[in-house]
Amino acid sequence: MTRETRNNKAEAKAEAKAEVKTDTSVPVEVLDRIVNKVAEKFQELISQQTATLQSLSGEIQSLREDSNKKDEEIQKLKLFADHARARLDELEQYGRRNTLLKELCNLRIFGVHESAGEKVEDLVLDLASKMDSNISQSCIDRAHRVGKKIAGKPRPIIVKFTAYANRREMFSKKKSLKGTPVSIVEDLTKPRASLLKMVSQTYPKNNVWTSDGVILLRYDDKVIRIVTGSDLDSTYLKYPPGKGENK
Repeated sequence: MTRETRNNKAEAKAEAKAEVKTDTSVPVEVLDRIVNKVAEKFQELISQQTATLQSLSGEIQSLREDSNKKDEEIQKLKLFADHARARLDELEQYGRRNTLLKELCNLRIFGVHESAGEKVEDLVLDLASKMDSNISQSCIDRAHRVGKKIAGKPRPIIVKFTAYANRREMFSKKKSLKGTPVSIVEDLTKPRASLLKMVSQTYPKNNVWTSDGVILLRYDDKVIRIVTGSDLDSTYLKYPPGKGENK
């Protein structure tokens, strides 16, 4: 092989190497373009997801506000229902004290001995006489025992008076029965009687009484009026049992 031939081959190899070096730069540019495209697509997806999340966040906030409004409406309805029940109870209680046609008022008497063939009205008149209460037969519209018979325990007597003044006259003398097995209470509605029991279980019984169907509580130098469960709840928080009531 001549020297010239060898030189030609060397030049060809050099040119080939140069071409290879030139060609290797093409894939890098293509790769850059691909990477940029992928990055753009990824950024687009992120933007879409962000927009979706923002939209969902707005919907969630709207639902939360709607839920809060519904809760407020429910609380208002509950409060309205509580007031309605309280008003209904007051009307029923007033009906027991004073009917639309006549002032017919009831009292319940506990602890009066029960015997066969008794005349309940006479028992009431006899008790009124012992109490020094100005009650005559004309003051009583009706008197009878209520409840199931229990051996050794007299049933309570319910007395319906012809006028509120007569009922008040006898009820005002109930303190004269202190120390005896006999007691007189107002004829309360079931909700009011249940509330009275709760108040008496919460505060000393000696500090709890009723007047015209209203439950009254003596606490220190205050007399607190209780007619609903809400009244008892607020009273319990403001005047805690055992921290100042007269015992």
